[in-house]
Order: sequence, then C-alpha cells, then structure tokens
Amino acid sequence: MKVLVVEDDNAVRKEIVDYFTHKNFEVVEADSGESGLKTIEDHTDLSLVLTDFNMGAMSGLDMIEAALKSNCAKDIEFVVLTTNKTPEDRARSKSLGVRFWKIKPFVAQDFDHFLQWFTTKSA
Repeated sequence: MKVLVVEDDNAVRKEIVDYFTHKNFEVVEADSGESGLKTIEDHTDLSLVLTDFNMGAMSGLDMIEAALKSNCAKDIEFVVLTTNKTPEDRARSKSLGVRFWKIKPFVAQDFDHFLQWFTTKSA
C-alpha cells in the first residue's frame, strides 16, 4: 500500500515516513498542501494520506477538499495531524469524510492502533 505524508515540519515528517517505511508501506512525501494535492493527483494508487492541518497557503483540510472536488481521492483514507481541537475544525473534517485525527505532539508508535484497523479494513 502507498501512503502520502504531507507535513511542513521536516522532523515530524521524517518520523512518520520512517514509521510507515518500517511497516513496509511505500511512502511518498510532500511539504505543503499544494505539493500534497499535486502528489495525490499524480499518484492514483494512494491508499492513505496523513496530513498536517496547519500549513502555509493551503491547509490540510483545504488540500483534502480540493482533492475530493477533483475526484482523485474518493478511495483514500485521510488522517489529520493537528494541534487544533476546535469543534468547527472537527465538523469540517467530518464533512470531508475524515474519520481520524491525531493530536500533536505524538510519537509514531501512536499510529499502531490505527494501522491495525486500517490494514484489516483494507485487506
């Protein structure tokens, strides 16, 4: 399975990429919402996108919304990585089909439970 990690913090992105690579996923990276959207459009075989919420000009949710509107993300599971906990942000993410949020700070092993569910669902 192929995973996209969209994160503007290099250290956080590296930690997540290393975790999923160690779990034998093919991983691609992007450092902004704009480059994440381009990667989603270019890699039609993505199964999972983990995206930061707060990034420069295009937020993670804006990226997800644009990908869904362009019809290139209908079969992708999205996970939002954030420090935001507002009800409005959660409501918007749910309206876009996001089912999982990971609140920062975290360690990569915090994805173990999610990954168990995800790989079972995708099998």
